[in-house]
Amino acid sequence: ALLQRLLALHGVGVKVASCVMLFGYHRLDLAPVDVWISRVIDFEYGGVSPFPRYQGFAGVMQQYMFYDQICNKRLRKGIA
Repeated sequence: ALLQRLLALHGVGVKVASCVMLFGYHRLDLAPVDVWISRVIDFEYGGVSPFPRYQGFAGVMQQYMFYDQICNKRLRKGIA
């Protein structure tokens, strides 16, 4: 029901609604998928989402995956 109410707001899509639910409402079972997470899923998991195995904490794992991707990208470019 919360997702539907957020999606009813002008300009809010599934990714933003998922982020609001994860960070604002502490729905840790949600894992928003953006370009970075899609890349991780494709590269590290062969295109198969790993989130079902982290039931109840997929959002926490998504944040670790995002952080790791950002850090590794910076390290490859020599920024960090």
